[in-house]
Amino acid sequence: MDFNFMSFALSSIIASLGISTVQAGWITTITQWGVLLGGLLFGLLSDKYG
Repeated sequence: MDFNFMSFALSSIIASLGISTVQAGWITTITQWGVLLGGLLFGLLSDKYG
């Protein structure tokens, strides 16, 4: 779902901030890594502490 939201919003972000496609790619990459790492970290914490 996060990926879908990012793909819809990215064109507006590029136009509003005047960033390049490389910078937009980095925004998407960092966002997806954050989703992955957050899911792993908080998944492990929720398994351990309930």
